[in-house]
Parts: sequence; C-alpha cells; structure tokens
Amino acid sequence: MVAINDKKKIGGRLVAMGCTYEPWIALLEQAGWKTHCCYDLRTADAILEEYSPCVCIVDLSNNDFSLNSISQRANKTKQVKWIAIIKKEQLKIDSICQFINNFCVDFFFYADTLKSIIRYSRPSIRHVRD
Repeated sequence: MVAINDKKKIGGRLVAMGCTYEPWIALLEQAGWKTHCCYDLRTADAILEEYSPCVCIVDLSNNDFSLNSISQRANKTKQVKWIAIIKKEQLKIDSICQFINNFCVDFFFYADTLKSIIRYSRPSIRHVRD
C-alpha cells in the first residue's frame, strides 16, 4: 500500500488505455485505486513507468491503438498486470487471442465491462495488486 500524508491509503494503481472515463473507473477510484486514463500511446511509456507496479486495462474493442504497439509495451513492462477489454467477436482474431494469452491476466467483454468490474473486480484485481 502507498500512503499519502499517512491518512489516506491507496489500494493500488490502474492505468486505463484507450478508453474514456468510464463508470467502472469511478467505482475503482471510490474503492481506493489511483487511476490514470491514457489516450495517447506517445505518453504511455512514461505513465506506465510512473505508475508501476500497476494494473493496465487496455480497451482493444475500438482498435484505437495498434496491437503491435500495445504488445511492445506489455513485453517491456514486467511490473504491469494487463487486462483486456474486447468485443466477443474479437475472440476469433488470432492476434487478439495471442495478446491475451501472452500478456493478460484476464479479459472482459466490452458490453459486460461495468457488470464484470462491479461483480468481479474485488477478487480478481485485488490479487493482481497484492
């Protein structure tokens, strides 16, 4: 745990790549997570370095970022635990499946993200940050 002014405890750090400020991010902040939304891959390396060790949730559902660029970052950030957000039909794409298999501790379907984070985040994300 990281202490700020020895009064407020922060439970973990999370970087959200490729997603707007979503309701599930607010829920994690309320639970004590320090979060940062990264909209530009040019700043991703510095953000991941500053926040590491951390969890990085990457939204692959919109194809905003090159999967190769994300994979390069995932490969060189060993203290980052990756979680992917995808569309169900993306499970048919080999490169998406390889990314999830090689780098991610979990994935969520985009349509179910908020429900999944509410129901599932405490046990899954807690074990990632410990």
